[in-house]
Amino acid sequence: MSKQSKPANPSDLLTHPAVVHAIKQAARRLSRLSVFRRVDREDIMADLRLEVAIRLQVFDPALSSIGTFSTKAAHNGAVSMLRARSAESRSADSRTVSVECIGQGGCSCDAALSDAFARTTGRHQRDFRIRIEREDSIRALMATLSPTLAQLAIALSDGSPNSACRRLGISYRQCGHGIEQIRVVCESKEIGP
Repeated sequence: MSKQSKPANPSDLLTHPAVVHAIKQAARRLSRLSVFRRVDREDIMADLRLEVAIRLQVFDPALSSIGTFSTKAAHNGAVSMLRARSAESRSADSRTVSVECIGQGGCSCDAALSDAFARTTGRHQRDFRIRIEREDSIRALMATLSPTLAQLAIALSDGSPNSACRRLGISYRQCGHGIEQIRVVCESKEIGP
């Protein structure tokens, strides 16, 4: 290993050919993925440069070569970007909020925090309210069902129609007829599937 000294500014290493090559390769791999399909490769490279610059702060030439470290840093940065993008795409209402628009009345701090929550967890806060409303609707629906249909609905929520038939001791035809009755009640109460 070379005995080069640690640079004063880690961002100076961003122009090193090994680092540039590692960033380009990681950006090429990311741009092929479906979650990055609509993102320009230059934007991906800029984000990767930032990820690698952060990781270069802990680079020690006595422990690793710049080529090995930059390849690993670019790979880890790409993984972080992929996780963030995947979480964002799973979000019900994903959108990116600019810091500039918060102060200009374009959007509120609550909206920015909500979007940050969605990016980190993969779920939007609104999803929790929807789930609670859906659970309340299901409880109200269960109260209107006959006891046999309520048992069938509970058995179906725990497993497949086959397991519900085995648990309740009914035929698959009876189960299908019960499912159809539950569906009619749901449609009359305007509750989705």
